[in-house]
Amino acid sequence: MTSILDDVNLIIVIPGMGARKDHPFRNYPLGQWWDIEMCRGLLQSTIDDVLGKNKGSVVVRAVDYSGVRAEHGVDRMLDLVTYKQGVSYMRHLANNTAIDVLMYLNSGVGKEVRSSVSKQLNEIVEQERQKYPNRNVNVHLFGHSLGSVVAFDTLQFNENSDTSVLHFETKNAFLIGSPLGLFLTLRYAATHHTDTLSDHKRLLKRTSLYHVFHPFDPVAYRIDPHLDERFSKLEPLDVKSVFQPQQHHSGWTRSTKEKWSSLVNMFSTKTNIEGPAQNDGWVKVTTTTIQTSVESKEKEEPKLSIQDVKAVENSLSDYQRIDHITKPDVFQQMNEYFVSGDVHLKYYSNREVAAFIVAKMLIHE
Repeated sequence: MTSILDDVNLIIVIPGMGARKDHPFRNYPLGQWWDIEMCRGLLQSTIDDVLGKNKGSVVVRAVDYSGVRAEHGVDRMLDLVTYKQGVSYMRHLANNTAIDVLMYLNSGVGKEVRSSVSKQLNEIVEQERQKYPNRNVNVHLFGHSLGSVVAFDTLQFNENSDTSVLHFETKNAFLIGSPLGLFLTLRYAATHHTDTLSDHKRLLKRTSLYHVFHPFDPVAYRIDPHLDERFSKLEPLDVKSVFQPQQHHSGWTRSTKEKWSSLVNMFSTKTNIEGPAQNDGWVKVTTTTIQTSVESKEKEEPKLSIQDVKAVENSLSDYQRIDHITKPDVFQQMNEYFVSGDVHLKYYSNREVAAFIVAKMLIHE
């Protein structure tokens, strides 16, 4: 029987705004989520936990593009213009996080960020290929927050360039808690391409694109409507739909079917996907007054009937769907406004996200 672990699967993390190695906030509450090495280690351990006895075939590495800030002297100038009295922690936080978004919106700086990321990606892939000379190394990108925009832009630029800047093919790009939908809206344009094998219309020509986000993540915006506006009438796919065979292409080879059987056995219990209850530092609050008062003012859009949903789904069957959503637990449903920042930071230790990634990269459609 074909093993699902024949190849080495290399996941390269492109972190979000403010993230860097040896982050100055790493010893503060929640600060570890901006430290690249800590996040990389958390993702590696979470995926290993999901794989259980099959761990060892997935390697997680990370890039760090924060050096572009230093090259432009941004940190030095920020220190000069930042008022030192009052709410100093908030100013320090803004200077070390949100400023990255503003810098990336500058076309010149954005180009330098993508160049730095491309160089590091090539170096990491070459290092892993030398480490495993007798095995295939499959490359997958994990872009979190702003890093997901950098990942998409880097792959799109590579596909549209006369000379490839990346010296490898990327099988999957996992955009996690991504604001790419917002960025594409601001750019007023998103083009799609048709996969010659599956006839699916997709945003990237050669890389499968998946967006995974929590419904209470205020940074995440939907991407599917950029393929077709009718997707706005449909809910994103549940991340657990990846374990339903009807979601997959019917033209699987015997080898792929055998890998699928192995994967289903691996995730035969909910423990592999959701894991035991863990105290991972989620914010614990009990007041729901703000949530209730805000929700009372929100107007719900009329929901489509089951027949109408099916009709829309059938009309959009030519597209490769991108958006996938995790399900909030009971506590999160009671405190959605209080946990919103928390859920955006902690995808690295989310077992549902890890299980989704494992399934998609080991059974490549």
